Order: sequence, then structure tokens, then C-alpha cells
Amino acid sequence: MRKLILVFVGLIACLAISCKKKYTSDFIAPYKDVQYTMVDSLKLNIKEIDFQNASVNKVYFTGSVDKKTSLRITIKGLTSMAEKNLTRSNATSLDSISWDGSQDSLYYFREGEYCAITFSTVDDAKNNEVTRNLNDRGDIVSSGVVLDRDTILIKKRKAVPANQFEIFPQYPVSGGAASSGFIYVAAYDVEGSASREGIEASPEVLGGAGGKTVLFVSENRNWLLFDPYKKPIRGTFGDRFFIMRGTDMYSKVTPFDFPDYYVGRFMSPDLMHTPVGGTNRRAYGGTGINITAKFASYSADQVYFNVFVYGDGGGSQINYTVKELENPNGGDFDDQNDEAYQYPIKLNFRGWKLFSIPYSKFVYTRQKIKSSGKEYDGKYANHIKEPSKVVHVQFGLIAPKKGATGQFIIDNPVISWGGPLQY
Repeated sequence: MRKLILVFVGLIACLAISCKKKYTSDFIAPYKDVQYTMVDSLKLNIKEIDFQNASVNKVYFTGSVDKKTSLRITIKGLTSMAEKNLTRSNATSLDSISWDGSQDSLYYFREGEYCAITFSTVDDAKNNEVTRNLNDRGDIVSSGVVLDRDTILIKKRKAVPANQFEIFPQYPVSGGAASSGFIYVAAYDVEGSASREGIEASPEVLGGAGGKTVLFVSENRNWLLFDPYKKPIRGTFGDRFFIMRGTDMYSKVTPFDFPDYYVGRFMSPDLMHTPVGGTNRRAYGGTGINITAKFASYSADQVYFNVFVYGDGGGSQINYTVKELENPNGGDFDDQNDEAYQYPIKLNFRGWKLFSIPYSKFVYTRQKIKSSGKEYDGKYANHIKEPSKVVHVQFGLIAPKKGATGQFIIDNPVISWGGPLQY
């Protein structure tokens, strides 16, 4: 009897072991040895594209395989490293899938650059329900088969939408004031100073005692000290981007207990083109443009202030500020009379990041007297966000702590109305 019981227990144990589930890749998604044969090679309707040409402003792709699957076109800018992916599911043909010059990445495609085009299949196993439930732990390696390749030249990139405006534009220089052929127009002040080594910068921007800290940098000369990891920084929109760097000097030397941590600011030209708005005419051409009028009829939650920010993890802060002209007598913005709203961006991340902030999320900010720390309102401030009164956009640099050195790096600051930045 004892032997029978032992045999029975042994059988039960063997049965339990044999029934134990083994979570292998075959169990999660059985391997499918599917081979695809290209029937029609990759073809483009054009080899050079001007995305601003009304008659031909899209690239069409054709190509096919012998079995239904998911097909993908990948476009990669060889200079910008911008990328766009176009897919067609459960198909044998690309069926004239098209590209309008847009991108999926934070980087923009650039004029004059070649793009590599790849035609491939897409392995859909990665998207099955089991793998999602397993948190994509790596049991399945999703891949595709490259079928064909080609290239295309971008002669002109996609036009900026009519509801967007770049607030720090470049404009041609007359009289040889800058050897680079253009300068950027902005107001600035700064407490600290910065090295100019290895930096291309505009004489206009660098002019003045404190202006050494307001810079724009060419990415092909940017093996900088600005990234603590010594990585080269690539602009998102073009081959230049803006940097402000300096030290919180006032808080460092003041005997008061209310450090302001302020380092400097970078402010747009007059957006309303008031009679004294000379920088508006220089920045936006000829007799100037009333940019504010373009979005004056929109509400605060329909006007967006956009900017690409490069985070270095250093803890500095950008005070993204919008200034409104409240003085009924007009003139320039004045802290004593007018009002401003802020949105803080803490630089506790690394790499480029797009911020698209509706004006409704900006917070009213009072002015501060440095010598006493006392705050006050502008004489005509009404605490109401009114897009029709926006006169300046400003980026203020705040050091991470009292007396510290801080920096920010930004690119392509844009006002958009009716929606956030589209690119």
C-alpha cells in the first residue's frame, strides 16, 4: 500500500511539472517565417521638391510586395536628422502614399538638404495584446525588412502656417554692420558675463557692456562648454540657436535676505509697431508689421507661446514672460504703468523639448524693487489677459541658487493663434 501511495504521488508531481507554463517567445507570439518579395520597386514622383510650390508640393511614393502586410516609408534628413514615418496597414501597395514636408521628430527638415528614403515592411507582432500586457519586456523583437531605398533633395521646406509668427527673426544687414549678413533683433540685459570662445555671434547682439552673455551659436562650431556632458548641440530649426549664460551677481553681493536669482533677459522687438517701435521695423522689414493685430481677436486660451528649450539638467529656470501695454497714452512698455504675465520653465530635463503654452496658463506677476524687495503693480494694470495688448515676449534667466551661474538654450520661439505650434 505504501508503494502505491508513493507511485501515485510521483505521478501527480510529474503531471504538475509537465503542465507548468513556459513563457517563451513562441508561447507569446509564435514565430512566423514570412518572406516578402518586392513586386514594384520604390518610385517617387519627383527627385527635388519645393514644398512651397503650389503646383507640386507633395512627394508621392509607389511600390508593392506580393503579400499583405504593413508597409512603411521612412524619410531621414541627412543634415537635420529630422525624420518622418508613413505607414499603410494590411496592404500590398503603398498606393501613392504622400509626404507634405512635415516631420515626426523635434528637428525640422532643412532647405538644401538630401533625405534618405527607405521602403520597408513593418513587423506587427510588437503591437499584439500579449506583448502590451507584458509591458514590452523584450520577448519579441519587432523588426521589418528593408525592400528598397532612394533619396530626395529639399529645395524649399514646408511653409510656416499663416497662424504662426517667429518672434526673433533674422533680417538682412545693410552697410556691412555684421559680416554674417544678418543680425537678430532683441532687447537684453544681463548681470554676469560669458566667454566668447568658439562662438559665432552678432555684433548687434553682443554690443554693450553686459551683452556678451546673449549669444546665438552655429551648430557646426558648438563643441561648447554649454552642455555639461560636452555633447554637441544641434538646432531644431536651422544651424543656429540662442544661448544666454551668466551669474546672479546682484544676489551674490547684496546684503539683503531676498535674493532674486535673476541673471538676464532676452526680449522681442515691439510686436505692436507703436510709433517708437524702431526695432519692429528693422526686425520685420520695411515699415514694420503689427504682429499683435494678427491674434488680437483671439481669446487667451487660443493664443499660444511656443519655444524649443534645450535642458541641461542644471536647475536654471526660464521665466517665459508676456508683456501687455496697458497705458492709454501708448508709448513703450513701462513696469511703472503696464503689466506682465509669466510661465516658469524649470530646466531639470536634458535635451530638446517643445513647450506650447496657451496664454491662459500664464500667471500675473508683480514688479519688484531690488533694493527693498517690495512688490508693486503697474499703474494701469487690470489683471486681465488681453491678447490685443501684447507688446513684448521675453525670456528671463533665473539662476538655480543665490549667486550661481545659470544658462538657457532656446530655439524657434513662435507665437501661434487658433492652436499650438504645428510643424
